[in-house]
Amino acid sequence: MTELAWLAAAFMFGAVVATAYLGALWLTVKRVQISAEPVRWLVVSLILRMALVFVAFYCLTMTGNGQGQQLIAALAGFIAIRTVALARQHRRGSA
Repeated sequence: MTELAWLAAAFMFGAVVATAYLGALWLTVKRVQISAEPVRWLVVSLILRMALVFVAFYCLTMTGNGQGQQLIAALAGFIAIRTVALARQHRRGSA
């Protein structure tokens, strides 16, 4: 694959990780509202979501060429999805 294709794949990888992270956060917030132990849900969810992001980006750095461009592209994908999600929530008025 060309360098540009690797960067595009890394961007999409970051977008998928962000989608999983934010989806898990959404599920946690929904679950906390009806849970008898909301703090436990929040703490466990935070640890699992952070582990997901850490492992995903760590695996990306191990498979990359060591120059960091793919990691930056993945972070850009993550931030792009987060920005879109925040904008959608703000538009709905529930931010």
